Amino acid sequence: MENHSIFKSNRCCVIITGASKGFGRILAKKFAHSFFNQFSNDKESILKFILIARNENELDSLANELRSIDSRCNMVTKIVTDLAETKAIDDINKEFEQNLNSNLSKPYGHYILIHNAGSIGKTTELCDTVTVNDAAKRHVYYRLNLYSVMEITSVFLRQIKTHHCHIINVSSLAAIKPMPGLLDYCVGKAAREAYFKQLANELITTKQSKTKYRILNYAPGPLDTEMFRQLQQESTLQKQFQETIPLKPEDSANKLLQILYKDEFADAAHVDYYD
Repeated sequence: MENHSIFKSNRCCVIITGASKGFGRILAKKFAHSFFNQFSNDKESILKFILIARNENELDSLANELRSIDSRCNMVTKIVTDLAETKAIDDINKEFEQNLNSNLSKPYGHYILIHNAGSIGKTTELCDTVTVNDAAKRHVYYRLNLYSVMEITSVFLRQIKTHHCHIINVSSLAAIKPMPGLLDYCVGKAAREAYFKQLANELITTKQSKTKYRILNYAPGPLDTEMFRQLQQESTLQKQFQETIPLKPEDSANKLLQILYKDEFADAAHVDYYD
């Protein structure tokens, strides 16, 4: 029978951006529970986390929560950095060099990279309101929400040496459906998905690596987070979001695990919580 387990190796490294709160924090804990349930009787199993966020205190708190899940969950690297700054990529590159090809007697057999970090940007901006005066702020927005994703992925691809790799882009319905007022958010999410479709195509056509890649654009649905409450309070779609019942991040995280478990999606496909 074909193996549909989420984890393809008992030695796995999970990398999450925007890990300190919200959906990223929930994902870290869900992946830890899933891993140690799958390898409950395997004393040789190793789960490494690389957590990336701006808030060091929240990362420390998450690291403690992960350790409490299982005594084997004691390999946590924290990268405290702001992905809206170019220095962040240098910080991540240095940590990847030290951690992705570690001194383990056996290398990691499975990597999971989750691009969760992001921001909503302006919530009342229309196409005819764009001006050159906003260029600097817009550059910062795309540095966080697009450029850093491309750069981190590139660093990651150059560093890993393994047989299995998942790359998960936390996307949105906004990537495929216009939403008035959320101009940069829609453009950024659409561009991220275009990038991962390009990556999937390159990995298929070039076959430069023996690594088996699985790439997914996952839209988690309207989550009960700070971003959703911001949309309820001050966006062009304020009334629509006020009438929307948000999802619990835990439920959407469970759906993502289910999608990965079934492993039926096409590479770089857009899969929504409601699909």
